[in-house]
Amino acid sequence: MALLAVGYHYVAAEVPAEPRAIFPVSVEALRAQLELLGRSWEFVSRDELLAAAAGEGTLPERACAVTFDDGLRCQAELALPLLDELGIPAIFFVPGKPLAEGRVLHVHKVHALRERVDDAELLELVGTEDVPEDVAREHYRYDAPQAARVKYLLNMALPADERERVVGAAFAEVFPDEAAFAAELYMSRDQIRGLASSVGAHSYAHEPLALLPPDELDRDLERCTTLLEEITGVRPRGRRHGSAARCGGLPGRVHDGAGAQPEPRRAAPARPPGRQRRAGRQAPARRDPGRPHALLRGGGAGVTALAALPERLRRRGILERDVARLRREHPGLREVRDGAGPVALFVSLTEFVYQLKLEGMLGKALQLHGWRPVVLVQDSSWVPRKYLGAFGIESFVTLDPYVDGAARGEARVEAARILEHEPTLAGVRDLAFHGAPIGRNVLATVSRALHEGAVDLRDPRVRAKLAELLPRTLEATIAAERLLDDLRPELVLFLERNYAAEAPISDVALARGTKVVQYVSGPQDDTLVFKRFTRETRREHPRSLSQASWEAVKRMPWTPERDAELDDEFAKRYGNAWALSRRIQGWTSDRSRGDVMAALGLDPAKKTAVLYSHILWDANMFYGEDLFADQEEWFVATVRAAAANPAVNWIVKLHPANVWKLRREGLEDVRDEETAIREAIGEPPAHVAVVRPDSDISTRSIFGVTDYGITIRGSVGFELPCFGVPVLTAGTGFYSGRGFTIDSATPEDYVGRLRRIEEIPRLEPREVELARRHAYALFKLRPLRFTSFLATIRPLEEMGHPLDHDVEIRVRTREDLERAEDLRRFAEWATESRELDYLELG
Repeated sequence: MALLAVGYHYVAAEVPAEPRAIFPVSVEALRAQLELLGRSWEFVSRDELLAAAAGEGTLPERACAVTFDDGLRCQAELALPLLDELGIPAIFFVPGKPLAEGRVLHVHKVHALRERVDDAELLELVGTEDVPEDVAREHYRYDAPQAARVKYLLNMALPADERERVVGAAFAEVFPDEAAFAAELYMSRDQIRGLASSVGAHSYAHEPLALLPPDELDRDLERCTTLLEEITGVRPRGRRHGSAARCGGLPGRVHDGAGAQPEPRRAAPARPPGRQRRAGRQAPARRDPGRPHALLRGGGAGVTALAALPERLRRRGILERDVARLRREHPGLREVRDGAGPVALFVSLTEFVYQLKLEGMLGKALQLHGWRPVVLVQDSSWVPRKYLGAFGIESFVTLDPYVDGAARGEARVEAARILEHEPTLAGVRDLAFHGAPIGRNVLATVSRALHEGAVDLRDPRVRAKLAELLPRTLEATIAAERLLDDLRPELVLFLERNYAAEAPISDVALARGTKVVQYVSGPQDDTLVFKRFTRETRREHPRSLSQASWEAVKRMPWTPERDAELDDEFAKRYGNAWALSRRIQGWTSDRSRGDVMAALGLDPAKKTAVLYSHILWDANMFYGEDLFADQEEWFVATVRAAAANPAVNWIVKLHPANVWKLRREGLEDVRDEETAIREAIGEPPAHVAVVRPDSDISTRSIFGVTDYGITIRGSVGFELPCFGVPVLTAGTGFYSGRGFTIDSATPEDYVGRLRRIEEIPRLEPREVELARRHAYALFKLRPLRFTSFLATIRPLEEMGHPLDHDVEIRVRTREDLERAEDLRRFAEWATESRELDYLELG
């Protein structure tokens, strides 16, 4: 006696033209194969097979059992009508998880992804060492080598939790509605009920069961058997192990499903002839046979654009692995949980990993101090929840529940009222809503969105962006009021208050008397700078010194040791010792004064004024008061004055951060400073040289030829005076008025000074000392140095990588956290101090 088992999975009306991972049998091919088998073999049913296995019946000399695995809807809708027509019995092995949970089996997630993403890209997504070909081919002998490696890795080699993080996350990116996908992929309960006499259990979750201990194996199969019995009213008597034949050599076995107590022995049922054998079975619901299945289609409702899929999958895979590493290598982060004390609200609203990890570490500090951190996140983003969850922070809120019809209506009406009166730039800049000043942030957001330094309200694009942004900002303001009233935090923290989405929260919190703290990166990789956000400081740069701090710095002794420390700090800052400085000038080299002048074609006998440009479209409109309406207007006015004054050389140094910012954002065609120069003065005259952002001349080399500096409020305004170089400013809010810069009251005053810049003398010793005290305070006293973590930045060529800006966590255990003096210092200052600046005067 011979028994042949013929198994099928996917069935399609027509075979796809270019299948990559799913190779269904067409209805036509299935018919041909079954008819061919029928000429030499006699088909047997499930019950006949079981009866023979139990010794209760006999099989034909050449018996053939036809099986269909995985409980796929296409089997019920396409294969079953053909089986009925031909009178051929079959066994349908159905897994439990899709029925019980509405979830897609891991194996089918892999199929779906491989159908849309190259195997090479999936291997990169997993980010692990390649699987030896011979090992993979032992399990997937009919696949091409690379396909075998991918399937072995994703189905078997990876640990279950890692496998689900990578494959599950990637699947969620492509198919956001898993339940809908599952409903279309698998048989319904009604369809399974109609197949009751032909159903077998195919394990619960289709795991590699040969890797499970025997007791877990039996529990898995019993779980599926019980579920199918609940659906059909009949206990399935056939079981097939998912993936068993490829998992360590365990054969697929078919046995009685009654468990420990077998059913009484009985005679095998009589075998009805031919077509009568299938009569009486409930006909399944049919669909259009020409409609391809979800797994075989290139898209479908809710599926994201496939053009961007590989990059999005790569990003998600990298981030998922990073979260898994955090959880694995730093278990202590999750052992410290929320305290019973007040709520501290982190205004996050980002997927920027660098910021999320900072929030995670600062949240740990507050938890250790007995507080309960809550994080405001974007409603639709998984990234902050997973990252902060790895830090043991589990409380999240969103603005969406606080925006109802009334809020949208009020915001829409107010936005329309503002826009219908043709507002001026100054009018928009000074906008306030419910007491929260929102105008500057709105303008800065428009500038950044359009990547242009000038915000011209006559420009239709600006008007359109303003009309889009204003209602959202007004809604966010209303939502912030409601959120804060509901949550009642005693502390609000945010990283560099900037653009319109997050700006209202800090101002609304301030209006309610809540303590607000702003923090930014420090001058060194292991430091952060903290400043209280108050009515006094709301327009001050977060790295600035409050007046009280400045008075304290002026009173401290100025010693040769501090003077030397400052020089050492400058050497590190412009010698690229820190990742932050390498990011903006890592490709440059130092040149002598003569080399610089020769390279730029300037007269070495003249003095040289240098315009240190800001990034025009990354608008710095939040701090102080500017002499000009926007940064581009200031830039153009300065360039025109330079072109009109040949008494000195002029260098227009474009900001090197343009290079990494544009690369990180994938931008090329933006309105840049060179365009503004050409439109303002045409070709620069011989005494004006432009140093492009990607120039290999270092900033330190430009400092070496600078006799006069020009900026709005950039860091050169307090650095150059440390060496006696006078600097003309065009804005307040950072260091102006401190006695070491030349500040103008009006644009005319400023331009007049540029026209006679050669008459300005070098700074007096007392002015230099003030500048050095100020720089020392910003470099050495304001930063809080952390030992628990360190900022890291990838090289320029890796800008755009999901972890191009990252934070290295240096504590592993709960004990490490409890001993962390840096975290304690931060928490005490944030929750207990009344000082406006974190300042270590000693």
